[in-house]
Amino acid sequence: MRKLSSNYNLLSNFQFLVHIVVFMLCAILVIAPAVFTLLYINKTYDNPKWAFIVFLVILIISKTFLVGLALKILKPILNKLDILVSLARPSPFINKYGKDFKKPTFEQFDLMPEQYYKFNGASRIDYIFPILCVWVLAFYTSFQVAEDKKWKMICLIMILAIAVSSMIIRLINRINLQMDQKRPHYDKIKKYNEAVNIYERIADEIRKL
Repeated sequence: MRKLSSNYNLLSNFQFLVHIVVFMLCAILVIAPAVFTLLYINKTYDNPKWAFIVFLVILIISKTFLVGLALKILKPILNKLDILVSLARPSPFINKYGKDFKKPTFEQFDLMPEQYYKFNGASRIDYIFPILCVWVLAFYTSFQVAEDKKWKMICLIMILAIAVSSMIIRLINRINLQMDQKRPHYDKIKKYNEAVNIYERIADEIRKL
């Protein structure tokens, strides 16, 4: 256990890289078949109007079946990696707050349950659609560039897509945070969520002792 704990940073970084690879694989499985089909149809049938409909159908099929199959295969491996990382994680919350940290209640933070659930149910911006658009554009451009075998350009496009995706996620998270901060009871709910997180982390650390 001590050996695992000493390697926690290495394991957590490896876990992060694995999740990035899985994300990239899922993106490729979803977008690549649809983009390839769209390019093939446009080249064969001279840009027909129905090509975009086929593109959307292939996109949905790829997301439903190919990604589902990939995740079904990879999920046991990812779960084992998550367990290994959680076992290697130190116990800073027990050391800081103790094992007797009580489960927080709404009353402690002067909150009503309906206020909390209304806040959590408020509308927020989702970054899935803009990220999907970025990767569709990236793969579409890459397939066109691939015809000229400009591999360096393809690598540059992929790196740019990753950078833009990261910027979009950060921007949307920041916008959502600013929207939340303007909503009623934000400070109380933030403190309550922090306390719940501490309680859950302590319980998780106790289970792994």
